[in-house]
Amino acid sequence: MLNVLLVFEGNEEEAFFEIVKEKGVKAETVNLSIANAKGALNIPPLFQDALSNDRYDAVFCVYDVDGRQKEEDSPFCRVRNSLKAVLGSIQAVESISLCTNPNILLFYLLGPAKPAEIKGKLVPSKTANTNLLHAYWDEIGRNPEKKYNAASWQLKLMKYSYEDVYSYEALLENAHELSTMYQKDDCASNLQLLLTALKVGDLSYFKRAILVKKGQ
Repeated sequence: MLNVLLVFEGNEEEAFFEIVKEKGVKAETVNLSIANAKGALNIPPLFQDALSNDRYDAVFCVYDVDGRQKEEDSPFCRVRNSLKAVLGSIQAVESISLCTNPNILLFYLLGPAKPAEIKGKLVPSKTANTNLLHAYWDEIGRNPEKKYNAASWQLKLMKYSYEDVYSYEALLENAHELSTMYQKDDCASNLQLLLTALKVGDLSYFKRAILVKKGQ
């Protein structure tokens, strides 16, 4: 069994990966651990610490693009530059980076909607996504003071909707339609590759991250 750690930027990711841990990991193949960095710029130091921890066989970093891949001072670019300083090459950074453009809300939405229904509607601003989320989670945005802001109650609402309203299997199926070119396309991610590997127990997917962990 592989011990895999995901280091991610915030509470939205934490609630999402709690869904993944419950519904998306094939038994007796991967032991999935998660770590909330509480901010994108905290990801590189947590990642560096995990590299020296013998508990983990592979470590991945999960962070948003937010459409700012060409801005040198954006969190996306700063995280990548810091990871490159740790690992020595952009190729190694790409091996352990799981990125979504614009953001992780895309994956919550893939349970009830296909990428074509989301493309062009999901934006980096949390509050600006209120109406989009309201279409699938009625309580969000029902009143003006309940705009989306990643509040605990909102994340719990979306998380628990995968117990009896939306299907994780549908999420994975719709995710297969996503482009993986997250630095080029505005509705794209490579996270679905990890999710599929976890679900089916494809240990070969983790090979590159394991080599990075070993400094190879």
